[in-house]
Amino acid sequence: NIAGLAVFTNPGFTSYSLLEYLAEQAGGDQTAIESIRRYNRETGTWETASWFDNNPAGVDFLITPGDSYLIYMSRLVNDVWFEGIALGAANDLAPGLNLVSLPVPKQGFTYDSYEMLQGIGDENEVASVKRYDSSGVWQTTSRFGDPPVPAGVNFLTSEKEGYLIYMKQAKGQWRPY
Repeated sequence: NIAGLAVFTNPGFTSYSLLEYLAEQAGGDQTAIESIRRYNRETGTWETASWFDNNPAGVDFLITPGDSYLIYMSRLVNDVWFEGIALGAANDLAPGLNLVSLPVPKQGFTYDSYEMLQGIGDENEVASVKRYDSSGVWQTTSRFGDPPVPAGVNFLTSEKEGYLIYMKQAKGQWRPY
């Protein structure tokens, strides 16, 4: 399992303290949390924190408001709460890879990947929207085809999922809905 979260923490977590917190929430089972990953836009690389010899290891990065993280879990852990982005909050999308989660929509509201793709921009601005699915890889993709209309899989979005949005150019203040 994986969660893509825009996390707001109080007090602030680092990747190490978040690993410890999640293990505590899993009844002390460190094996429930495989890793926490952050995409560093400056270097274009992934930074990872995980367990080694019963201690947090890897990069101890700060969990900061507005950033998204990939949290790889080996099993479901209940009663873990993170504050996410507020309904109507804006996302700044940079060229290349962006990790995005969505706000909780009003009851009965649906938003699909084609609507997301077109809401972000056109074929000159956005390359694709991907989501993680049950097969264990980022493979469900919406993109612009030829002619430049939405193509690929049109999937329903959820505030409980994380998305990879690949941009061709920057887009400031994008609001999904």
